[in-house]
Amino acid sequence: MKTSKSILPASPVSTNCSFQGKFLQFYITAAVGKKLANMTNLHEKLRPDALQKYADNLTGVVTPTMSDVDLKKMMGRWFESLNSPRSTAQRCIVHHFGGLTQNDKTATFTALKIYREGTDFGQVRYSIGYAFQSGNKPGMLQIHSSESEDPVPFWIFKVGNVTKDTLGNDQYEYAIVSNWVRYPVTVLVRDPDRYKKQYEEEVMKWLEANKFINLLSKTFNLLQATEYTNCQYPESAFQMFG
Repeated sequence: MKTSKSILPASPVSTNCSFQGKFLQFYITAAVGKKLANMTNLHEKLRPDALQKYADNLTGVVTPTMSDVDLKKMMGRWFESLNSPRSTAQRCIVHHFGGLTQNDKTATFTALKIYREGTDFGQVRYSIGYAFQSGNKPGMLQIHSSESEDPVPFWIFKVGNVTKDTLGNDQYEYAIVSNWVRYPVTVLVRDPDRYKKQYEEEVMKWLEANKFINLLSKTFNLLQATEYTNCQYPESAFQMFG
């Protein structure tokens, strides 16, 4: 039986760095690789300032330019119009973000999710967690939830037009969420029907232009549109959302 190698992104060396900066990044990358191979802690070899510089360079290289994201406009209920089905067996997913607290440097908010397991008629399940803003660019968050022991990147690459919710609060119409390797990909939308009529074409063009949709994703069907036609929940299912 043949073994497959993991495909990892190249070393994060910025073309805008000085020669000294590039050398430092290569040095740190080599040290990281060596320490990982030896299963020991990186801080034994690297100064905190060097690790911080590497982290800043990493996020600066692997993340494209993002427009400013106003997290207040991310609050409320979301549906998924596009996702990566091979990465999840969840169906009829509904998200709710709320309880935002933020300052000049960081932000947190609750991240609740209801879904059906396996099929549109599967068992109703919940995920409870929170999002934490991290990194040196707007829209870079991590989700800590009951689904996983490890935090999951939640990077907001693009947001849609601003409209009003039923209470008169500003909200984004859609948000494209992924991570630095561009998989999995999720397109969050406020109203699936309105999204298909007004925004789907614009989003699909953006995803293709920015390499979220490419030959690999098309060949292996890594992105699929979702469908909520058969999705039904009793009102009691949303009581925990407030």
